[in-house]
Amino acid sequence: MNDTKFTSTAKAVSNGSKIKYVVFADGVEIGSRTAGRSYKFAVVARSNHAHSLAIAKGSLAHGISELAKYEGYLSNPQASLAAEKIAFHRDNLAKWLNDGTVAGWIANLKKQVPQAETYLALRLSQTQDSPDFQKWSVVAFSNTGKDAQRDWMFGMRFIPLTQPEAT
Repeated sequence: MNDTKFTSTAKAVSNGSKIKYVVFADGVEIGSRTAGRSYKFAVVARSNHAHSLAIAKGSLAHGISELAKYEGYLSNPQASLAAEKIAFHRDNLAKWLNDGTVAGWIANLKKQVPQAETYLALRLSQTQDSPDFQKWSVVAFSNTGKDAQRDWMFGMRFIPLTQPEAT
């Protein structure tokens, strides 16, 4: 991936009041932006496997936790209502228990939790070298070339942008 060739194009649009930047990695468009101001750099990065794995684990844990909470509401609605200290929350919970909203949440989570398990299994089977994590994308446009790396980024680079020709 270190041999990726990044290029860009820039052209004036909207009667010259805006600039459209398009960024390419090995000739394939990976991002664009149309703005009323000029930029010096495109910030490109690949997804970070470790972060993606942490998000998948967190999503699964959250789904399981929420499912248990909502099933607890249905199994003992009176205790659930009594446990709510804020009247607004208690009133809404009572409404949601009565109108089937909580049951709907449970039904959705019973579909989402297995999907989250499948997604986690996929992420566990991959590494940073897997194809899903080799795709470059434009994550920002900058004039300073000093944007901070985010947790989800891997291999961040600053790509000098082509500027539109003066007319």
